Amino acid sequence: MEHFKQFVTRVSRLLGLEGHDEFLRRCLPKLHEVGYCLAARKLPTPSNTKAGGLPSLSPDTPWPSHLVTGTPLHFLAQVDLASLKNLGKTASGKAVASTLPSEGLLLFFADMAETYHEFGARRDGLAVATRVVFTSAPGIERAAPVTMPNIAHTIGKMSGEDDPIDATVFDRNALVAYAVDTYHGFDPGYFDRRLNRSDSTRMKGLRDELNFLAFEKLGLSQQIGEADDSTSARFKILGAPEGEDWAEAATARKEGRVLLLEFSGRDLAPVSGVFEEGLFQFWISPEDLTARRFERAWATANFT
Repeated sequence: MEHFKQFVTRVSRLLGLEGHDEFLRRCLPKLHEVGYCLAARKLPTPSNTKAGGLPSLSPDTPWPSHLVTGTPLHFLAQVDLASLKNLGKTASGKAVASTLPSEGLLLFFADMAETYHEFGARRDGLAVATRVVFTSAPGIERAAPVTMPNIAHTIGKMSGEDDPIDATVFDRNALVAYAVDTYHGFDPGYFDRRLNRSDSTRMKGLRDELNFLAFEKLGLSQQIGEADDSTSARFKILGAPEGEDWAEAATARKEGRVLLLEFSGRDLAPVSGVFEEGLFQFWISPEDLTARRFERAWATANFT
């Protein structure tokens, strides 16, 4: 706890909130959740945790496809779950209490052209235009099917019309995992659920000045630094989601969903137009997570 007090003092000083130290030390642990940050790095050897490129999908695993059109989904990212073990504590002195499998790969797929159409839709419990695959026996990198549409394709067509991207595969970026502190500060209603009335009222008054996202990122930068080989890409697993006051994310959290992956459209390349402004989040119910039914995970997309 002493480590957390020192962390709050250090970060609140950077935000100009020194007069609220005692209050923040008391309340922030109730709004705090530990997760993982996957930061893009230039590595000397290939990483099994990555964004873009080609998936390590075994030959006997069907390539995920759109439930309505049957077209192959684009590969977004994969996480080597073994890389999340033994990461130590966060900048606040906390450790991740992960409910994910300790071994295997999680692979994320989506038809990014469906962001305004059926990106978050589900049918018979399965996502229409997104898919999560868990495998305990990953294969070698597998080429995308020849029937894969372009990343920015027009619905029902293989390529785009107004903003074409002549690519079916996102650029590859190696990702390195860190245990990080995250905070539920985007939904004021969360304060009412976790704090007493007096503290909730005061926290709402501090909400804009405190800037929970800045608090989170400052803590992250203190922990992992801003190395010369870093890029701006940041993916999040578990922890508090960004944009909790947006309808889809708020509903997912109220239903008790777990954040499987969160990223910005800017974290993938090439991107164009609306993708850049999007926040994409994959969710799973605690029951499906426990039963390892990752195929039942689904995604939401929000745009600024």
